[in-house]
Amino acid sequence: MKRIIITILILATVFSCKKDKDELVKEPSKLTLKIWLVGSENQGNALKKALDDIKAEEVINKKIEIKTVPLNNAYYQINQMLTKESKEENQDDYVDILIGPSYLLTEFGETGFMGNLYEIFSKNIDTLSVYYFGDMWNGCKYNERMYGLPFELIEFLLYYRSDILKPPNSWTEFLNTIKALQKQGYDGAKIGYGAKSWEFYFTLVKQATGEIFEGEKAVFDRKPGLNSVLFLRTMYLNFGVPRNDRDVYSGLVNETSPLAIDDSRLLGKLISGDCPIKDKWNINYLPFGHARLQKTIIYGNYIGINKNSKNLNEAKKMSSILTSPAFGTRFCIYTIGLDDFFLPANRQSYPDIPIDYAKKNVIMEQAINGFLAPNHPNFRRIIQIINQSLEKIIDYPAETEIFEEITKSAINATKILSGVDIPASAPVRVIPAPKSK
Repeated sequence: MKRIIITILILATVFSCKKDKDELVKEPSKLTLKIWLVGSENQGNALKKALDDIKAEEVINKKIEIKTVPLNNAYYQINQMLTKESKEENQDDYVDILIGPSYLLTEFGETGFMGNLYEIFSKNIDTLSVYYFGDMWNGCKYNERMYGLPFELIEFLLYYRSDILKPPNSWTEFLNTIKALQKQGYDGAKIGYGAKSWEFYFTLVKQATGEIFEGEKAVFDRKPGLNSVLFLRTMYLNFGVPRNDRDVYSGLVNETSPLAIDDSRLLGKLISGDCPIKDKWNINYLPFGHARLQKTIIYGNYIGINKNSKNLNEAKKMSSILTSPAFGTRFCIYTIGLDDFFLPANRQSYPDIPIDYAKKNVIMEQAINGFLAPNHPNFRRIIQIINQSLEKIIDYPAETEIFEEITKSAINATKILSGVDIPASAPVRVIPAPKSK
């Protein structure tokens, strides 16, 4: 009898282990924590290296896989994957953690894919907001839900060759400096992204004490918004600023354009040991306009957790690792020299970042006074509208046509904010606006 009982127990154990193994084969999501990063392959490799260095796989007791997706195709790839996952069509294609722009996480959150971090963690996580720049902590909040933790800081900075010129403090001085440089044989100045940059346009509007949205209405067609468009047009048409130049670095190095405005990702090449002008460049706050404001937009990637993740506990641990000050410093160092240099959103990471004290001060002070991009689940579509309008506006000969275009853009943006779809070049899904309480 005793032998029979032992045999039954052994068989039960064997079949139980086989069942667990079979379940793991059927559900590979139990074996690996998958992170999707909206960014370049080089940045993904740097992220993997930083996680390997701290033995993150041992910490969470899971394998870690990182997939990178380019921003221009991120929505379509991620939406396709999440839709398949929700239908359980492909068990091999899934995501536990999504690192991407706040508006993408909010959009996927409102459509039911990304988890509300107030439920995954608790409301107490708001106490961490003091460690982040400006209002960055609120960048992924919508309708009293939170879909992402701040991970990366991107802001605009003024770059210049300190051996050639002094930094202009106002936009009037900026234009006068371009004139003076051109008289001396230089091309003048460059602005990263050029005419297609909604980020830079919003920065100009805010500097002019204007608003972008008021509730469910877009209001960038008011006077500050129109004046900002005219200023952009003046720079491109009258002062020879390239309309869409991404190679700001070469202009600084070759002295052709020793004055530039670009986002903070340019810092990675300038602080690299390979930079030939390491003692000849500097940064400053953005020039100010009539309202004497030097505000910059602050944005960047956030960390979200898939609502349906089968590795929820491990995803929570990984989120804590990624947002820690030590990891932010480490990842920053590993992206030096890359086109998409990483600056952490966590202020506690900055003491050990290898940038000299004066430059670091400019970066931090301007970020503290920065403003967030408006967060809305339909913001991706609104960006498309604004960028298309900005591109057209630069070529318009008459101011009346500019006003008509920006007004039409604001009207269409308002429709989308309120949940109304409008014709677009690419198919889009517009999320219905929440009903007023």
